[in-house]
Amino acid sequence: MKLSELKQHYEEGWTVNELAKKTGYSVSEIRNALRHEFPEVHPTKEFRDFQVTKLHSEGMTDKEMADEMGIRLAYVQTIRNRLKLNQNKQILGESKRKWLYMYLAGWTDEEIAEMLKLSIRTIQDFRTYHKFPENRRD
Repeated sequence: MKLSELKQHYEEGWTVNELAKKTGYSVSEIRNALRHEFPEVHPTKEFRDFQVTKLHSEGMTDKEMADEMGIRLAYVQTIRNRLKLNQNKQILGESKRKWLYMYLAGWTDEEIAEMLKLSIRTIQDFRTYHKFPENRRD
């Protein structure tokens, strides 16, 4: 993919992660290619702190934040620890049983996430990993 195509797709709203997946280039290669015209592809420390704080407040786990931000898990953990934020929990033990009861009762991902105090994405990932279809409210 040519640099002009990368720029066009980025302007159309593709994320750096999406560009990397579609082209086979690494995230850092995409950022380096776009950095002169789009300085936001190299976020500042303050912006990374803001991202981690925001995603953490939404209940995302460290892995979910790393995936969302396109950075290494260890970097998210370093930022979260520096900001003195506790690690958000995954669906473990008792929560798995509660999830199953709520799911079988017809609860939506959003309702389950709110009740278990987990991110919607955590619930969705757990459900799709275990090959359960989505419950919907019509």
